[in-house]
Amino acid sequence: MNHQLRFDLAAAARRSMIQHGFEPDYPPPIQQQLTQLRQHPPAPVSAARDLRKLLWSSIDNDTSRDLDQIEYAEALPDGSRERTPYAVRRKAQDYGLPPLPTTTIGSFPQTTEIRRARRDRASGATTEAGYREFCRGEIARSIRLQQDVGLDVLVHGEPERNDMVQYFAERLDGFACTRHGWVQSYGTRYVRPPLLTATRLL
Repeated sequence: MNHQLRFDLAAAARRSMIQHGFEPDYPPPIQQQLTQLRQHPPAPVSAARDLRKLLWSSIDNDTSRDLDQIEYAEALPDGSRERTPYAVRRKAQDYGLPPLPTTTIGSFPQTTEIRRARRDRASGATTEAGYREFCRGEIARSIRLQQDVGLDVLVHGEPERNDMVQYFAERLDGFACTRHGWVQSYGTRYVRPPLLTATRLL
């Protein structure tokens, strides 16, 4: 095989991205952050647990790296993992709701006030305690709104969740998030994907 004739797909993709106005390379501020993270990785969270031995299932296939819809089977007191009989589960899940209960799915809108509070927390303009108190107020406001419109199952609105990825990465060992490394998730949604900073998590 003549390796000189091999098509460099990565190089072609990079050229195409540049031609269409994208920036495929990390800008200098991100490169600097990456260097700092390698030199000073975040301290591990002592409360982290190793859950790799649990049985789990996901709507994603076994080659996917996007296991965002994952569930696991917790062992019963006798050590088994068999499903509880339907009659028992139905009784345990009877919350006194109507046949067709109403609720809402997803985070409530991230308002200007929420984004400002998050920026103030990151810059040190407000304390962690102050930020948590602000979030509690936003949760109370979301609950009142749902009660006013007569929903049956209430949600807290997730005011503290910055996006679908970063919020969780900040709470895991061996990961860090950048300040400027935004990438498109879908539509107009952008996230700062986590960076793996530990060669061994456990």
